Amino acid sequence: MVDALVTLFLDENLPGRESRSLFVSRVEVEHTAALDPLNEVMRQQVLAPTGALVGRLVGRPAEDEQVVLRTLMILGQAKIFCSRSVIRALGWDTVGEGRVDAVKALVHQHTRAICRSLGSATPKSATPKSATPGSAAR
Repeated sequence: MVDALVTLFLDENLPGRESRSLFVSRVEVEHTAALDPLNEVMRQQVLAPTGALVGRLVGRPAEDEQVVLRTLMILGQAKIFCSRSVIRALGWDTVGEGRVDAVKALVHQHTRAICRSLGSATPKSATPKSATPGSAAR
């Protein structure tokens, strides 16, 4: 899933990459009813399946707040690349296949590290509470 997001936001071979990235960023900041269906699709097609996998790894329901938080953190490491400011901060005029592959490799490395740590106990400072995926994502 994170691989697909990195490709979606960075691969210059896909038409409309910049427009798509700007649109996703806009969806994040604008709270209008017109965007609710798109948010729902994102929840159903990306957040819910990924949350189900994370929940299974930690032995908690996908709706558990800790599961939702971890899921958003895993997905967020790929989603950050839809931001123009990130591309500017990296000093990239073009992204190119090599950079896409490098980002994917790092995202895979981070995701594996997160998944390995999922079996450990929940930090005591993070009190588990139930939350719906839609409410935690806003």
